Amino acid sequence: MKKNLLHKICIGTAQYNQKYGVTNSNILNKKEFFNILDLAVENGINSFDTAQNYKSEERIGNFISSNNLSKVAKVTSKFNLVSSKGSLEYNLKKSIEFSLKNLKCPIYSYLLHDPNYINLILNNFKLANSLKKNFPIKYFGFSIYKYKEYEKIVKLNKKRLAFQIPSNLVNNEFQKIKKENTSVIFVRSVFLQGLLLKKKFTNNLNLPLSLKKFLKRYIKILNQLNINPLELCLSHAFNLKYMDYLVLGFNSKSQLQDTINIVKKKKLIYKNKEILDFLSSYKNMKFSDPRLWKKI
Repeated sequence: MKKNLLHKICIGTAQYNQKYGVTNSNILNKKEFFNILDLAVENGINSFDTAQNYKSEERIGNFISSNNLSKVAKVTSKFNLVSSKGSLEYNLKKSIEFSLKNLKCPIYSYLLHDPNYINLILNNFKLANSLKKNFPIKYFGFSIYKYKEYEKIVKLNKKRLAFQIPSNLVNNEFQKIKKENTSVIFVRSVFLQGLLLKKKFTNNLNLPLSLKKFLKRYIKILNQLNINPLELCLSHAFNLKYMDYLVLGFNSKSQLQDTINIVKKKKLIYKNKEILDFLSSYKNMKFSDPRLWKKI
């Protein structure tokens, strides 16, 4: 494992000024948000993840500008193709211009946020590449959920792509990935909206019954074995060979500090057979995809 792992952390910002995640009751205000970003930068973390439909894109830009980080910040933003007016080229240009205006810095990776439009982008990839050349964007890519979406994209053999994919203790959807040197891969959802960090089971969450049953057993076995759930989740993520950056959202400065402390220990390998056997029996269950929770 590499000695310095903190640089692989990418600060997720969906929590800013809105409730995000089923376990999150805290809504970050500007001061709390900037305190998290300050701590990140102090520890050499210069990667940030946002999106046009988050409320954080402009705030990230203000932070980068006020701290003179435009040359070192690696910002990922995401866009949606929801407008029925104008051509694809027009809408892509408008999206890029809007994000650049908010961020006040080059874009490291610019991702399609809605998988429903993957074919539209793939069928117009020359246009996407030409726009990338005309704007300060290093990688163009996709935020996806399924391995079959990844397969569809990589079959085109396009270079310098970025992907953002989910992976956690119960989601092994992308285990077959063989990373190309010309692509960059961001891993998200490592905490499954905070559920995998819970230390006490509560039955009042609006979750599928199968997920509740798993959580009850998961929390019980972690407590029996005295396993730190944050360390367990980070161990999973940092041992993914294809992972370049790990997108993590934080509800407080102390949460980020806890993560930094664990990552600095560089002992992110769990070998406890009991917990590994337990987790292996729950790989890729339907509840591993939050989009399906209401349908289960």
